[in-house]
Amino acid sequence: MNGLKFIRTRCNISLSELASVLSVSRQQISTWENGVKPISQNRLSQLSKYFGVDEKYFLNISEEDKEYIVSKALYRRQDNEKEVYCFIKQGEMKDDFKYRSFSYPNFEESLDEQMIHAKKKKKETMEGIQEAMGYFGKPDKIVEDVSAINRGCKVYDALTKYLRQMPNEKPGTTILYYNTARNVLFSLLIANGLMSKEELEKEFEHNIGSKLYDDIEWIYEQADIFKNRYDYKLRLVEEENIKFREKMIILCSFIFGGKQI
Repeated sequence: MNGLKFIRTRCNISLSELASVLSVSRQQISTWENGVKPISQNRLSQLSKYFGVDEKYFLNISEEDKEYIVSKALYRRQDNEKEVYCFIKQGEMKDDFKYRSFSYPNFEESLDEQMIHAKKKKKETMEGIQEAMGYFGKPDKIVEDVSAINRGCKVYDALTKYLRQMPNEKPGTTILYYNTARNVLFSLLIANGLMSKEELEKEFEHNIGSKLYDDIEWIYEQADIFKNRYDYKLRLVEEENIKFREKMIILCSFIFGGKQI
């Protein structure tokens, strides 16, 4: 794999932005990344200084090289308003959270590209919520429409109230707070056959075996509780329906002298 493209993508800098830094054309960067032309020693030196990694990592790299790059901490560059990163501190770091070092998993897309997809997903989710508001009843009349909306609001308001507490949690525990809500919802999906074992395991593929984050067993336990509770309520409904039908039969027999209608 081409190291320059991998590093550029990981540091969230576009072809045009890197071309501007090196005072070359966008097409020139592209020819390096596609192996059409070799990167000169002078340019390798510039790249190494800008990104903070050895020159060899801008050539063809192995899987081992990729793992090394992914393991290195990233620092937000202070000479760029946009969120661009490198692998070395730029002198004294500002006392600001956004300039602290961090790392993230190996992704094929840049952070900017991931943000585009995330915003699209957010839009689809919001549209889905709007549509789901109508699932809380069959609004053939205004009063039924009002009831459906109010039921939907109760569900989403409760979840929103819970999530609004997240910023008030202690540092490092916010993700646990979020995971609890997510796992309860996963349990409901499992209980109702709306999520497969494969789908659930995929959600935890990076946390299998972790005492802190692997909650698959707990989710199945809660799913059983939800399923048993639902089945119990369903039996009660069926019993009530039977009683109602029996009463109607008796009533009809009384009114029509034993004739069933």
